[in-house]
Amino acid sequence: MTHVLLFVMGYSDGGNTALILASQRPDKVKRIVISGADSNTDGYKQETVGFIEATNPQFIDTNLQDWLTYYKNKNPQKEQWGKFISDSQKMCLEKVVISDSD
Repeated sequence: MTHVLLFVMGYSDGGNTALILASQRPDKVKRIVISGADSNTDGYKQETVGFIEATNPQFIDTNLQDWLTYYKNKNPQKEQWGKFISDSQKMCLEKVVISDSD
């Protein structure tokens, strides 16, 4: 079996995704190049953190039905919308730390 190492590039949320991938699968990622990624919420206003924390699947289902209908019509994995929201929320709130020794 061939062991493939990846070079991953990401901008903004793509940078966050690259950081998460590198932290969870260091055996697969050789290098990352990121720009515009927020690796923690230290600089966020408390209202912003509160909004991100409140924007969970239940909030979407209750308050944003128009958006949810649009999302389901466009997405081939429409039944996975709750996981998408939860994963996005986690990506925004979870601090990713990759040390030099990693």
